[in-house]
Amino acid sequence: MSNIRQLALEQAEAGMQIAVDLKDSNGNILLPSGASLTDASIKSLLRRGVTEISIVCEEEPVDQHLEQERVRNRLSKLFRKSHAGELDRLLMDYVSFYRIGKKYE
Repeated sequence: MSNIRQLALEQAEAGMQIAVDLKDSNGNILLPSGASLTDASIKSLLRRGVTEISIVCEEEPVDQHLEQERVRNRLSKLFRKSHAGELDRLLMDYVSFYRIGKKYE
């Protein structure tokens, strides 16, 4: 999954992908969406007075172990007042399985 981030052109690097058409003040497309920046295109945009661009950012992969621990901690908090009966444990197992694909331990 990806998202869009505004970035100062000075922080841009070659290889970054343009998220939306980059237009000049007259509406002419300088770089189309999906284009990859190069060192030459960055210099050209700076000469044209472009200060910000929208780039595509790939979301960082989630560490599965940290995410599972976060979910377990949250479930422990949510079920802290349960009486630890069989039905409470069963519900916690179902919720755990739904959220992380594993039984609550």
